[in-house]
Amino acid sequence: MHSDVKFRHSDCQKKYEELFYDESLKAKCFDQIATLFFDRNFGSSSKAEIDLLMFHILMEQLIEQNQKEGVLDYSKCSDYSMSKILGISESKIRNLKVKKNLVYPEKYNWIDSFASIVSDSKLTRTHDNKVLITIPDPNVMIEVKNFLEENGDIVEKHLNSKILEIEIDYLFIFALKFEEEHAADEELIKRLRNEYAKFVADDAISDLREASESVNKFYSLFSAGNKLVTFIKKNKIR
Repeated sequence: MHSDVKFRHSDCQKKYEELFYDESLKAKCFDQIATLFFDRNFGSSSKAEIDLLMFHILMEQLIEQNQKEGVLDYSKCSDYSMSKILGISESKIRNLKVKKNLVYPEKYNWIDSFASIVSDSKLTRTHDNKVLITIPDPNVMIEVKNFLEENGDIVEKHLNSKILEIEIDYLFIFALKFEEEHAADEELIKRLRNEYAKFVADDAISDLREASESVNKFYSLFSAGNKLVTFIKKNKIR
């Protein structure tokens, strides 16, 4: 459906028509905007509040149209592509994504998002046996860093805010977290934790020079759908 609104830039108009494709959807968006003006508060909202609401409305549609099984395709709402549409810097886009999630929180499973990002990543290893992972979404990065800090890890900071540097051990901990989120078998989770304790005690992770029986036994306990374990095995992180 073509919009009666005429944009100066044809690519922006095309994107708008893709996202806000019918009148009922536009009416729903207007209802959200109306709360800032017609609730005995006309003129009281700051420009920053209005901008954030408009950004939230945009993100809602991007998420609605570009997620599969609850996981967003982050390439469809990259900082670069959104900066081209909105005409602002990529750093401002990232700041808006964080603020939007604080004021208009989106319910999502961050470990699923992290697993999806990692499974599509190319592995980069550092000289001290750490891994570098690019995480495009700042909110997923915040959740991952919080998880690491709560588990006693020191999070390395990079000039590139999209880069996460972690000990290889933590990929296995994230794999355990993923399993806990999805496996209904409590006995399996218990066995996984016990096996992980042996795994660490035997220095199977720290050594990583050759595959051992304990490594393969540990792998075998995970479900076939565990994306993090698939990534670890594919990249021979053992």
